[in-house]
Amino acid sequence: ALSCALDSAMLDLQGQRLHLPIAALAAERPIEVVTVNAVIGNGPLTTMQEQVRSAIAAGYKTLKLKVGIGPLEEDYRHVEAIREAAPDAHLRLDANGAWDTDTATKALQELAQYNLEYLEQPVPADDLAGMRQLRSLQLCRIAGDESVSTIDTALNVLRMGAADILVLKPMRLGGIRPALKL
Repeated sequence: ALSCALDSAMLDLQGQRLHLPIAALAAERPIEVVTVNAVIGNGPLTTMQEQVRSAIAAGYKTLKLKVGIGPLEEDYRHVEAIREAAPDAHLRLDANGAWDTDTATKALQELAQYNLEYLEQPVPADDLAGMRQLRSLQLCRIAGDESVSTIDTALNVLRMGAADILVLKPMRLGGIRPALKL
């Protein structure tokens, strides 16, 4: 966290001296808009569907739901309810490493019918073999999050073929520039 704070402060200072935003220092052609997802909270299905409709009305095109909190059947019902409320939205699921490989396989086989954009961190961070196995099913893309705790672990995820997507968090990686380098 301290490395990230220092990196951000140095970029900010440099930007102030050059009268440029940090984005202009970080990339030759910085993007002007960053699209984000709406996070849908777990709860009663009607409440979740209300959250989904509100997010879509607010302009969100991508929704993210935490899974692996309760029984798989509950996750199935939640994802189905979200799809009913927003059939065209991009849908991301994040298990935060809650499942073992067998449970994640079972979940993915059922949930893939809902046209997922990706499943984030389905198994514990150190189970790269499990992530690679899930990825090999080709039911949806697999994203590494907690598995990407440093630049070295991120490169290991890539070497192992354990993820299609890396969720990069500058705070965890030591700053904006190390994240961009990765």
